[in-house]
Amino acid sequence: MRSIRGPEPRARRCVLALLGALLTACPALPDGPRYLGAGNPQPVRGGTLMMWEEPRVRMLDPHAAFDEISGVLIRMLFDSLYSYDYALKLVPAIASALPTISADGRTLTVPIRRGVRFHNGRVLTARDVVWSFERMLHPDLNSPGAPYYRAIVGLTAYRAKRAPHIAGLSAPDEHTFRIELTRPDQSFAFTLAMRFASPLAREEVERPGADMKRRPVGQGPFRLVTWDPGVRLVLERHRRYYDPERPYLDSVVFEEGLKRDTAFMRFRNGEVDIVPRMSPADTMFVRSGGFQAFSGLGPQADVYGFFLNVELAPFDNVHIRRAVAFAIDRERWARARNGAIRPAGQLLPPKVMGHDTALPHLQYFDLARAKAEMAAAGHPDGLDEPVTLWTSDGSTARLYGQLLQADLSKIGIEVQIKSVSFPVYLEETGKPKTAQMVSGGWVMDFPDPSNFLNLVSSAARSEHDSINKSFYSDPKLDALLDRAIVERDAVARAAMYREANDFVAEAAPWAFFCNTQAMQAWQPYVKGFRPHPAYWLAINDVWLDLPRKRIAQAGRRDALQRPTGVLPLLWGGP
Repeated sequence: MRSIRGPEPRARRCVLALLGALLTACPALPDGPRYLGAGNPQPVRGGTLMMWEEPRVRMLDPHAAFDEISGVLIRMLFDSLYSYDYALKLVPAIASALPTISADGRTLTVPIRRGVRFHNGRVLTARDVVWSFERMLHPDLNSPGAPYYRAIVGLTAYRAKRAPHIAGLSAPDEHTFRIELTRPDQSFAFTLAMRFASPLAREEVERPGADMKRRPVGQGPFRLVTWDPGVRLVLERHRRYYDPERPYLDSVVFEEGLKRDTAFMRFRNGEVDIVPRMSPADTMFVRSGGFQAFSGLGPQADVYGFFLNVELAPFDNVHIRRAVAFAIDRERWARARNGAIRPAGQLLPPKVMGHDTALPHLQYFDLARAKAEMAAAGHPDGLDEPVTLWTSDGSTARLYGQLLQADLSKIGIEVQIKSVSFPVYLEETGKPKTAQMVSGGWVMDFPDPSNFLNLVSSAARSEHDSINKSFYSDPKLDALLDRAIVERDAVARAAMYREANDFVAEAAPWAFFCNTQAMQAWQPYVKGFRPHPAYWLAINDVWLDLPRKRIAQAGRRDALQRPTGVLPLLWGGP
């Protein structure tokens, strides 16, 4: 009688033999690098760098884009007036030297480097810088960068369309750019290193059919060759770049929308050159395996949490907001991410002026306190209706949403997750009275506390692409930030920012939960790359030690059974 439990012995042997043959034919992933470099002691030119990211690139217009993923490409295509070194010191880029600041602190004079050329070959002048600032600050563009430059003389009249130009911007000659401010601003020089300070060629912007979001013409070390949206971008070296030695690479292929687990397997197979982010399992693999010497872990100047929209119920009630903040079990979340995040209960990250672990109103996990805040709000038994959490479409965002659901269920708040694509997420959550609760964060643009605290100021609220996604503001906080920005005494200024930081923690327009630690890995032949404290994926100085050499390396088939990776949170979170 034929067995009903499985195939006949002969058939079973055939199946097992076939499976064995398939396993034998299946290439094994190596435990370490497949390739080493040639051993060149100095940078050599040539080669194509293979990169990837999980979210899709939104746009490439430096005056309009403000998400981290777009910023990776924009920094390759455009130079700003200044940039940052690894010590977070301001260094010249298109500017040839640091700005000269007048005795009263209200005038900055910036020397413009000679010989800078746009990708179309034309030489850049100071007039291009003035025109580009006026384009970026024009009200019709709705640039998210506009709030950073509100101290420029004449900006109010210009944005109200009462003046054709900004009175405080001028080009006394082709190599001098001058900015006049309405008041001293201790952080203003830093804004000149932001992508919004990238000069554009007017003739390219105004050319019929021009599309700076999709077909930009910059002056950076690379130029865009092709972009197949959702698939890949191809960049090539700008052959008339002002620094004749850079960039070293001939080209860069940037794949977008690539799943993390797939990308990491390709990295192990030698097909991808840099891993920008890893799952907890892959992080453990890198730390203990052959890639350990070719990886780096760097604390990031960022903060992540949940924006609580104060224009929409129930978060128009401060007690509900505080209840959410005290209900988050941050230590549990850090364990769930295998140490990739550090618990945070304040807006300012470590090493930024005003950060204080002993902040009086620091947010922390306290379930009893959270329930007391719910009672103070008139909801001791919880909310009658669920709240909607907006997230980007990734598994990390879903993980944080699920963790939040579990924590808030303990105080009677039901969370429904609304997951959308990254571009839709950015667009919709920047609109007033649209997103009740938003999973997101902020990555430092410049090393000053104003860069974080301005996120909850009235100046950061806008009708489109608002960077103040909780739409919170308070005149007392605005006044405090206005005083701090002009204060020249470092001790007094630090005290003001600590007070503002505490004010925000208590008002809870955000429920904070973490700062991140970036673990990135690269192939042995990739030189000049390491995690940068200010820039995600800083590759402008990368070179490839070619020709690469193949290594005989034993592999592990069981690596194919590792848990799959997870996708990032807002603005490229881990």
